[in-house]
Amino acid sequence: MQKIEGLTIEIAKMIISVLKKLYNIELKIKFPNDIVYKNKKIGGILTQTKLNGNKVKYIVIGIRIKYKPRKI
Repeated sequence: MQKIEGLTIEIAKMIISVLKKLYNIELKIKFPNDIVYKNKKIGGILTQTKLNGNKVKYIVIGIRIKYKPRKI
């Protein structure tokens, strides 16, 4: 059970790392589940866990990243 505590933050760290490598942008985490770029929320992570006693039955993870393409 303790292993799933902090899961949302760990997922946010992974997303930030990937986007940094792909696009060379600096993102931050606004605790507990927001991804922020230049002080604006650009995404979020939601996790839902179903337990059966002390055992995890399943975890559902939802991730949304807002993207607005530039006009050419």
